Amino acid sequence: MKAHKRQIVQFFLSLVLGSGGQAYGQAADSLKQAPDSASLTHLGPSALKGAYLLRGKVLDKQSGEPVPFATIFFPYSSIGTTTEADGSFSLGFEQWPHDTVRVQLMGYVTLNKALPRQGNDNLILELERNTSTLNEVVIRAGEDPALLLLRKIVERKPKNNPEQAASYSCETYNKVEIDIFRLGKKEFEKLPIPFIKQLSFVYNNLDTVSGKEPFLPFFLVETLSDYYAQKEPKKTREIIKANEIRGIKNESITQYMGKMHLAMNPYDNYVVFFDKQFVSPISNAGAVFYKYKILDTTEVEGHKVVSVSFKPQRPGENCFTGVFKVVDSIYALQYLEAEVPATANINWIKNATFYKQYAPVNDSLWFCVKENLTAEVVMSSDVVKLPGFIGRRTIMYRNVKLNDERVEQMIAATKDDVVVADTARNKSETFWYTARHEALGKNELAIYHMFDTLEKNPNYNRLKSLAKIF
Repeated sequence: MKAHKRQIVQFFLSLVLGSGGQAYGQAADSLKQAPDSASLTHLGPSALKGAYLLRGKVLDKQSGEPVPFATIFFPYSSIGTTTEADGSFSLGFEQWPHDTVRVQLMGYVTLNKALPRQGNDNLILELERNTSTLNEVVIRAGEDPALLLLRKIVERKPKNNPEQAASYSCETYNKVEIDIFRLGKKEFEKLPIPFIKQLSFVYNNLDTVSGKEPFLPFFLVETLSDYYAQKEPKKTREIIKANEIRGIKNESITQYMGKMHLAMNPYDNYVVFFDKQFVSPISNAGAVFYKYKILDTTEVEGHKVVSVSFKPQRPGENCFTGVFKVVDSIYALQYLEAEVPATANINWIKNATFYKQYAPVNDSLWFCVKENLTAEVVMSSDVVKLPGFIGRRTIMYRNVKLNDERVEQMIAATKDDVVVADTARNKSETFWYTARHEALGKNELAIYHMFDTLEKNPNYNRLKSLAKIF
């Protein structure tokens, strides 16, 4: 078998049949965070083949402190990156566009630095403060109402941040759907795999309406858990009491589902998204990085809610584009929806969006009750065009109890962060019908039906047996 055909076969068998648990595990982890190698995230695909590499730090010339989220680029080219929270950066490329690199960030004088073509692996670039630019973002009475609203949000952060609670407990409903795109029915039938053409009926579930590209819903896992968290010392415990998988049956997936609860908190000034640092839309320094516009006012949960759009001040910086909704007079988040810009250069990620929805708990704190992450994952290959994944992860929270006295006891009961109950995989359809926090959608129901049909199909079971030889 030719190398490129073998690559397609191995990819397909790992995805569809679960014969390569490790291969799927890597793909699943990529929905949670970027690969462990920081160089892949920072350098981007072009850097993997690059002949040149710039590494170093950007510092404040007056204080010597690191400067996060500064943009570093070669002018009049598409080669650039941004500094991390510690001021560090890595930038790889195949050919020098020219000998001058530019560093800029609002509040600082733009730096143009001529560099030699060798010995650039420990650069120190210093930026001078620009006092006049900083004065431009000082908020005064009568100015932009969106900036005045942002100031109120920042002032009330200590009171509204859900992480202020000493502890909390809740029930969580967690589901992940994996769809395949960039693999049409004709391409599917031509895969050099025995019996594959007889299985093309799965394309009856092809969704040609919901997304920019047609996709095939192919995998679904649901988890119902009791979740406990305490602030000091910071610890969590999750007890998975029900778990259902339609697709790949792999215990590592069950463990994976018990991770990343409330991992990204918009009340923090900087948030980690796919292992990359971004400026929160309600950061204390938000006016430096974002442009805001008040859109409208509606009513939610009996409260007046103000909608505000936001977008980056400048292209190329680690900022989101989207909308947040804030409760009037309380200045707590009610909703946040954001999209990662294409310039973020996150390894394997083509597009990514997320939202977080909040509701009042005990009339005192607006707590996250639902969050969703959707990401298109496209793995690179020098040999053949591989299919891509669309990962959709939704987590819902209910029965939230703040400062719950049981939390300390439940966390002390075991050393394991995630515990899977012995009966978790033995729940009936009747149980799930009443236990789900929301009903399954059309595509999710189609996945259930498809795999129930496949498990009864002799060609599919023969193919599962053949998978063991690859």
